[in-house]
Amino acid sequence: SLTTFPTIMESLGVKATATVEATLRFLSALDPPLSEDVLDALRKIVSAQGLSMDVLRALGHDGLIDVGVSRCVDRARILASSGLDVPIKRKVENTGKKLREFEVSRVSFFQLKGIDPVAQCFDAHVYFEFIVRGAAHDLDLMEPGEDFSYPYPPLAWYWNHQVDFPNAVAHEVKECKIIPGPKVNNQPSPDMVCIIRVDGTFSERLELHKFPIDQQDLTVSLEIKCAQEGPTPVRIIVPEGVKAGIDKERFDMNNIWDLSENVVLKAEESGLKLNGGVREKTYISLHASASVCRLTSFYFANIVTPMSFFAALTVFCSFCVPRDDVGDRLSVSLTLMLTAAAYKLAITTMMPTIAYLTLLDKYLLSTSGIIVLVVIQNGVAKINSRSDADTDELSGFTFDRISLYVICGLWAAVHAYFMMATFVTFEARRLIDVNRAGHQRRANHRLSSEFGVHLITELSKRV
Repeated sequence: SLTTFPTIMESLGVKATATVEATLRFLSALDPPLSEDVLDALRKIVSAQGLSMDVLRALGHDGLIDVGVSRCVDRARILASSGLDVPIKRKVENTGKKLREFEVSRVSFFQLKGIDPVAQCFDAHVYFEFIVRGAAHDLDLMEPGEDFSYPYPPLAWYWNHQVDFPNAVAHEVKECKIIPGPKVNNQPSPDMVCIIRVDGTFSERLELHKFPIDQQDLTVSLEIKCAQEGPTPVRIIVPEGVKAGIDKERFDMNNIWDLSENVVLKAEESGLKLNGGVREKTYISLHASASVCRLTSFYFANIVTPMSFFAALTVFCSFCVPRDDVGDRLSVSLTLMLTAAAYKLAITTMMPTIAYLTLLDKYLLSTSGIIVLVVIQNGVAKINSRSDADTDELSGFTFDRISLYVICGLWAAVHAYFMMATFVTFEARRLIDVNRAGHQRRANHRLSSEFGVHLITELSKRV
């Protein structure tokens, strides 16, 4: 690579005007000083080739790598101290605050697996990439090591010690590094790129009110543990059009969940709250959310359909038996009620164990209530026929007919409500996915008032 130096100098119009001794003195006087191995490598090359600081500047990052300066921070200090026409921030004694900005450039879910509704967690392999603008020309950020004075810590201190994943149950950092940004017009970039790749198990409070037609946002949170009230505050910026995606081909639960290809990014403040809701310290977090929708065919085929048939058979078979044969009526209805109870017990393992009722729980309770109502009607019909023994036979027939119509109406109303709730939820899924693709974020899993108006409008158009 040394044979290319004259070509580089000619193409840039650079003349070696400084002496070798001046160059060596300049390199030795850098503050903080270069390491001895770097100085030894530079002394040999500078002495052998007669290089000046103008030549070292012309080489750029790639050329300095060729002459033995392997560390990015050393190359940045040489370039910054050799007269580049860029603003250089020198280290100064200051007791104030210095806000650092981390701009999100890419977030990728390499793998999403192990969604556990019982344990309320999931497994994910996620890649985060941030850009720190102008960091390559900031001597404080490019300071090697971690011996520093506030409020100007080096970039490595932020990235190696202050990054945390607050909702991780267990995690392993697979990759953590800081590299120069991509070249601009074939010139070294003034930016630095911070990369971290993590694989772990993350907790997520699953919203199961709409189970089994629920949609879940699986979120991985990255937090920079630099308090906004402290001497080293930070800010996370999420620009429009940032690269965020997910590898759907590596999603191994596609027979249970439908994975959306859209990833939502949101930066917000977090921190421990004291009594009264006031935060003692405030940190900045980035939330990356992937959306999954549960596939419902299994639950409709194995839970909803059998329970619907049990309730319908109880109603129609019981009323087909003459009302005077109360023993036969009760034997039919009680047999079907016990069958439904045994089946409900058998499907308990398919249901999430949570403290509130899901949509499917409400359906099962409603169908079970219809079956119990039929059993009660059978007994009341017999009592009514005895009390009206001297009255016209038409009264018992009328009571039976009215009971049949009322219970059939209840059965139809329960199923109409369940089917309407299913249809509305499916429409909500579609509209939410459209909103995600258009970078419109939801505040939570419940529909907001504006979203509800939009949903009703869409449904009315379809009707």
